[in-house]
Amino acid sequence: MAYAAVQDLITRYGQQELIELSDRADPPTGTVDAAVAGQALADAGDMIDTYLAVQYALPIGAAPPSVVDAACTIARYKLHRVAPTEKVRQDYEDVLKWLALVSKGTVRLPGVTGPEPAGRTGTVLMQLPDRQFTRKTMRGL
Repeated sequence: MAYAAVQDLITRYGQQELIELSDRADPPTGTVDAAVAGQALADAGDMIDTYLAVQYALPIGAAPPSVVDAACTIARYKLHRVAPTEKVRQDYEDVLKWLALVSKGTVRLPGVTGPEPAGRTGTVLMQLPDRQFTRKTMRGL
């Protein structure tokens, strides 16, 4: 699921950067290739879902701004065909750390409600064997 739109990328990083990252035509068209940018956003959404699925039932519905920002950051990183800048790489690594905290439940997504995944609800029942060492069995030792 794509959590952001191409316009979100343009708003955050500027049209010129997005043209440079997405325009792969030969010769270049000088415009944003919505298909290339959209695929990067879809890939970012799939990656985010792998983290969110641990704590939330998917789809989560309307994505909070933090998830939209994460999707844009991941998509921007993925759009780099050559080595990304240090800032782009650091932003990407920071988002992955944040997503790991979300998946552990340390960080909760604001405004996201609904059931937890099926494996995370319910009661755990355990059956233990009778105690082997009691006062009665230990007498005389």
